[in-house]
Amino acid sequence: MSIELQTQPGSTESNPEATLEKLEDLVEKEQQNEIDDDGKPEYDDDGYEIPTGKIPLDGHFTTDEIKNLIKVAQKEGILKDDVHVDVLSSNSTFGDRVIVEEKEDPEEKIHKKETKQETKDENE
Repeated sequence: MSIELQTQPGSTESNPEATLEKLEDLVEKEQQNEIDDDGKPEYDDDGYEIPTGKIPLDGHFTTDEIKNLIKVAQKEGILKDDVHVDVLSSNSTFGDRVIVEEKEDPEEKIHKKETKQETKDENE
């Protein structure tokens, strides 16, 4: 599974504590928006509906801040250790396009391939 995000431009390494404060501010803002909500769905900059109770990360953090959030979530046990961030494209004006994905264990990949082959053999 993977998600793709657009990050803010930023060239300096971020402080994990500052990143968490930024996330907390975003959560508070979203909670206030839900209180003020008139029952109509909210949409992000790309036109996708933001589900109630979800925090839109897209465009709110730099690439380094996203990496910090991933590390914190892994440390807290929210995300597995095999989740990582890859930069797909970089732009100093618009920020990076990144993908957050779970790397598949090579042994698990082999097992899936063997299972797929066994199923194929059974169907023939």
